[in-house]
Amino acid sequence: MGLTVGVGTDIRRAARAARRHWLRTKVLRMIPDQTQRWRCGGCGNLTRFDVTRTRRTTEFWHFDLAGEHRVEDLEVKDESVESVRCRWCGRSDAIELVSRSTAVEGTPGQA
Repeated sequence: MGLTVGVGTDIRRAARAARRHWLRTKVLRMIPDQTQRWRCGGCGNLTRFDVTRTRRTTEFWHFDLAGEHRVEDLEVKDESVESVRCRWCGRSDAIELVSRSTAVEGTPGQA
């Protein structure tokens, strides 16, 4: 009977870990739009995050006669967020994607 409890506990622990990983992966693949924002579920931070992302772009570069360039047109072909870490508490496992209005209402003192 003790073995069954251990196996059951291990299964529940693995299921919780898998769900946390799935939620974290789902959030990290999503970049907030105009109606959403990130929120740290650990400390409530809404404003400071370290974001590591990868972008694939096509750019039009205009060179002057001296050889200096400036980008005059930029098209983002693909963009993915690899990691998001809360600048306040350092957690990367508690980042949530929430609506902007809910985030402001749910966290007094932050805008």
